[in-house]
This record gives sequence, structure tokens and C-alpha cells, in this order.
Amino acid sequence: MRAFLFITFSFLLFSCAGATLRNDTVRQPLPAENASAGNGEAAEKELDPITEEYLREAESAEENLEIAKALDLILRARSRQPENRKVIRALKKIAGSLESEVYCAKETIRMGEGLFAPLQFFLFYRRGAERLPVADIPVLFGFIEGNGTLTGEAVTNDLGIAKCFVEEISDFGESVVIGARVALRMEGPLPPELEGLDQSCRFSAVSLLDLPNSLVLSPALSPGTEGAVCERLVARFKGKGFSQVWCGGSADAQLFNRAFDMDRPSLRLLGGQNAARILVLVDGRTGFVSQQSADFFVSETELSLKMIDTESFELYFESTASEKGAGPTRERSAEQALLNALGRVQTDLDRYLEEVRRNHGV
Repeated sequence: MRAFLFITFSFLLFSCAGATLRNDTVRQPLPAENASAGNGEAAEKELDPITEEYLREAESAEENLEIAKALDLILRARSRQPENRKVIRALKKIAGSLESEVYCAKETIRMGEGLFAPLQFFLFYRRGAERLPVADIPVLFGFIEGNGTLTGEAVTNDLGIAKCFVEEISDFGESVVIGARVALRMEGPLPPELEGLDQSCRFSAVSLLDLPNSLVLSPALSPGTEGAVCERLVARFKGKGFSQVWCGGSADAQLFNRAFDMDRPSLRLLGGQNAARILVLVDGRTGFVSQQSADFFVSETELSLKMIDTESFELYFESTASEKGAGPTRERSAEQALLNALGRVQTDLDRYLEEVRRNHGV
């Protein structure tokens, strides 16, 4: 019996030992994992003396609220050891405490002119419940949409404000967008931790004088008068300071008539076809009156002009006039009647355009 027990115990002990060996074999990667973690901790502590000094001075500067100095020192440390965890933590800590805002007054923009009020970029440092201004930080300003002349670079003052003066807006589409971003003096791109400070201002209130205007004549008008009518009206608009005016057209009489009757989908479609925000629609109806002799004909034309915004559908201006005209043929008398009616409409239009010009300070 004792022999049996001894043999049994020995077998169990050997089996357990074997199991232990097998488990040790399965877990052989563990020492490597521990070594990796140890190397990471070592790498975290392995700061070269200059980088370590930068971080020490940065911490002191931040405690004294010398934020610009602290940022500069941390970025110098980052340029030396960008992957070091202590450097990354220091950058995230200070970046997480920075906040920015932008203020821009609501203004109507005009091509060839600047803005009355400067854009103001604000930079703050959050410490507990306090929100403290950050001075001496360079800020870059630039056009994101549109073109012109502005203050390209400014530095935040003691109130944490950097100002941008827009001297001239030379070109734009539907709006002007001006961006502002922190631009620390460093090599390479701005760290991602600081990109969240970017701000921008959008100016979408465009002067009526600078909106795209297209003159569209009714297909029912005499083909011989199109050039004269367009030329006269374009000259009127440009003479009052309108910068974007041209002669468009529509071969679709039904589309034109629906747009003239203020049908919104038709206005959008016709505006899109002519790449215009404002449609100046000219419609006319000419009737033969009489023949006085073999070479003397009289006709009468009723001419209507409407100026319509294809986005807001506001009817800016409307005028209708009826005039007679004479000529050696029916066609010539009809053309003269149309031009005479146009002269009456132009008188009303000139008064309206002059009012627009004065309202926009031109």
C-alpha cells in the first residue's frame, strides 16, 4: 500500500510539474511585454539635458502666466524630441488651457472697398475659473474666400487681441471669408493640439451694386432692338456703380413669361441659366396703329422692366411705359416705339439706381 501511494504521489507531482512547464512555455512572451513597458517608461524619462531644461523653464513660465514664453519653450522641446511623452503631455496641457474667439462687425461688403471695423482675434488662457488674456502671440490673417488687401500678421496685445484691418476687397463670389490662426514662430506645421484655435469671419451681406445682374429680354421683342436695349440698360447700371452687369437671354418664351410673373422656380432656373443673382427682365408688346402714307407707319409699344432677386424673390424695381413710334415701315415704327418706351422706363430706372448708389455711399 505504501508503495502504491508513493508511486501515485510521484506521478501527480510529475504531472503538475509538467503542467507548470507547459504553462511557462505558453507565457514566454510576457517577459518581452514587460521589457517593452519598461522601455517605454525609460524612453519617457530619457530627456536630453537641453529638452529637460526647456520643459523646466516652460513649467515655470506657465506658472508665472508667461504663456507665450512657455509655448515657445515647449515647441523647442518638441522639435528636439517630438515623440517623448513628457513633451507631448506638456504641449497638450497648455493647449487644452487656451481658448480663442473672433469678433467681426456685420458689414455690407463692396468690391474695391475695405471694411470699416477691424477683425479682432482674442486669445485666452483658462486657469480654474479665470480666463486670462494671452499677449505676444503672432496671429496670421488671410482670405479663405475672396481676395483683397489686409493686415496679414498681427500680435496679441495685453488684452489678448490681435487686429486685422481689411483695406480693400478686390474680388469675391457670394461672400467673403477671412481666417485667423495662431502662427508661432517655428519650423514645420502647427501642432495638431493648437489647430483648434483657428477662427474665421464670413461676410455674406453683399452690396446690391456688386451682385451679379443679368439683363434678359423677352423673346417676343423685335430682334433688331435687342442690341440697343441691352447697350442702353447696361450703360445705365454701370454708370451708377453696378460692377457686374451683362446681357443674358432666354430662347424659352414660356420660361421667361413665368419668371416675369414672379414664379419662383422659373426665376431660380432662369437665374441659374444666366449665372445671375439679380435678373433684370424686359418685356414688351408692340401693336400696329396706322399707316399714314406709303412710307409713314405708326406703332405703339408697352414696355415693362422688373428687377428681381432670384434668392429672396424681392422685387427691387418695376416700371411700365407705353409710347408710340413712327417709321417708313411697320418694323421701323415698332422699333422706334420700343425705344421711346425704353426712354420713359430709363427715367424711372435712373432715379432708382441713383437712390441705391447714395444708400451704399458711392
